[in-house]
Amino acid sequence: MMNDKERRLKVLAQKRRSEVPPGYRCVNSFSNGKYDSDFVVPWTKSACNADADLMIIAQDWASKNKLERAFNQEMADLGYDPRLETNKILFEYLKKYMNLEFGETYATNVFPFIKSGGMSAKIPRRVLIKAAADYALPQIAIVSPRMVVCLGIGTFDAIFAALAEKNGQGKTRRLSWGDYERAHSVTKHDQTEIYGVTHLGNHGKIKRKNKIDAEWKKLARRLDELRNR
Repeated sequence: MMNDKERRLKVLAQKRRSEVPPGYRCVNSFSNGKYDSDFVVPWTKSACNADADLMIIAQDWASKNKLERAFNQEMADLGYDPRLETNKILFEYLKKYMNLEFGETYATNVFPFIKSGGMSAKIPRRVLIKAAADYALPQIAIVSPRMVVCLGIGTFDAIFAALAEKNGQGKTRRLSWGDYERAHSVTKHDQTEIYGVTHLGNHGKIKRKNKIDAEWKKLARRLDELRNR
C-alpha cells in the first residue's frame, strides 16, 4: 500500500507532466515514455528512500539531444547513465565519506523538465527558481531529510532564492562563488539543513578536488552530528 509520502510525491510527478513550461519538454515525450516514472525525475528511480537522512539535488537530468539518441534501456531502468563520470564520483564520495550507497539516499533535480540542446545548455535562473519552488522545496518538505546536498552553485542558488521568496524576503541576486562559500548552509522545512558543494564535474582539477574532499568531509561530520541529536 502506498504511504502518505509516496502518495504526495506521486502527485508532484503528475503535476510535472501536466505543467510543462514553454520551450521545454516532459521526459515522457521521449522514447514512448520509457524513461518516465511516478517520480518527479528519473534519477529518483535508483535513490528513492523517502525516509532518507540525506537528499541529493542536482540541477537537471538530461537534454533533448541526449534523449533523442538511440534508446538506452540501462539508463531507463536505473534513472541515470552509469558511464557518466559525475555519477561515478558522486557514488564514490557518498560511500567514502558518508558510508552510504546511492540507493540509501533520496536524489532529485531542481529542474524536472527536458531542455533543448546538449547537456551543457543553460537554463535561465528565473526558470530554475520557479522549478525549485514548485518541485524541489515540496520534495524536501515531504521527505524531510536531516540534510540536503545541492550539487553545484546553480542548484544551490535556485534553492536559496526560492526559499528567500517563500519566506517573504523578496528576490535575491545571483550568488557569486564568494557568496556561495559564505552562505553554504540555510535551514528550512523544520530541521532540514541545506548545503551547497562544488559541482563534481570539477573533480579532475587538482585544486577543486582538494576543495571537494574537504567539503564532503565536513558534511559527513555534520550529518553524523544531526543523526546523534
